[in-house]
Amino acid sequence: RIEHELLMAAYPTLTAGGYAASANNVAAMPSVHLGFTVLPMIAMGNFMPRTRLTAWIYGLTMLLAITYLGEHYAVDGIVGAGMAYAAWIVVGKLAKGES
Repeated sequence: RIEHELLMAAYPTLTAGGYAASANNVAAMPSVHLGFTVLPMIAMGNFMPRTRLTAWIYGLTMLLAITYLGEHYAVDGIVGAGMAYAAWIVVGKLAKGES
């Protein structure tokens, strides 16, 4: 985790205690960060088609950021995005009264 390394370099005693108390490297599946990024991406693409490219750039940037910063594995983000898309489809069908 890059931010952990930077904080340890700047504030070693402060960071070490807090990180040791809350670190859990496997509790991030799926990524809610990317799931909550994908929902507005879908909405933007459906309701404002001219913003579709911007939405995709935003989503891909978020995936790269959470992976690079060590908050998630790429698969966490992909699964989070897939679950958000599936939720969008299910809620859309329920709103239309479909089964």
